[in-house]
Amino acid sequence: MRSKCVVFQAIVILSLVCGVVYSAPVDVPLEIKQMLVEAEDSEGQINFTIGAESDLVLEHSFNVFHAELDSAKFSGVKFVGSFDSNLYGEGDLYSFFGQAADVGYTAKIADDELKYLFKDSLIWTVGCNFALDAPNENGIKPFVDIKYRSIEDMQYRTVDVGSTQYKEAEIEKIGRPKYREWQAALGLGKKFKFVLLYAGIKYSDVSATAKVKINGNEYFLNSARSDNVVGGFAGCSIIPCKEFALDVETRFNDERAFTFRGTYKF
Repeated sequence: MRSKCVVFQAIVILSLVCGVVYSAPVDVPLEIKQMLVEAEDSEGQINFTIGAESDLVLEHSFNVFHAELDSAKFSGVKFVGSFDSNLYGEGDLYSFFGQAADVGYTAKIADDELKYLFKDSLIWTVGCNFALDAPNENGIKPFVDIKYRSIEDMQYRTVDVGSTQYKEAEIEKIGRPKYREWQAALGLGKKFKFVLLYAGIKYSDVSATAKVKINGNEYFLNSARSDNVVGGFAGCSIIPCKEFALDVETRFNDERAFTFRGTYKF
């Protein structure tokens, strides 16, 4: 059984690292997944987990210029440290580092249809979550997840103005393009043998900036923020053994997005 589980882990994690797909997913505490080693004296015990994560966002609208996040692909490696706290229960501190590929913004500024396409960049995330101590006879456990995500050193690849495409050498940058995201989520999870089902609501505020000058004309997508900041999420974790989990998650209302994640606990 253990050898089959190891092979399954290797196949899934390699496929996630090699496949690049994209907003920020919701992370369920490992305690709710029941992947932590239970001991009589677990206070202060830290469990370490490593994983691969890929996110695919189909639509995320902004509040100005009919702007949208378009064609974004995020993938990378995640590191998690789990701990036990008398105040909050058990929780995780985590970080994510990876590649933001084919990130693009679309907008309509004045009478011009614009598309900003960026070069591949570094993306990173830091966050924490807690499994809340709440009595429940049905085995349903509440949790909180909070995170911050940023794309660093974004550089223009092309800018389309109407049907005309301008390459990097023809674009004059005004300031630095940015992508930032804050997210807080409240969810419920229930474990059924090898499967965990979870769902909840989230607050997600994305801000995006892009400013360029082309042929003397300035095109500003200035401090665009999420058009709708409240959304829902639902997901499923398949946990064939205590050391490994495979997650599939969807997010809706504020965005249309999917996440695929594989994690391994040392």
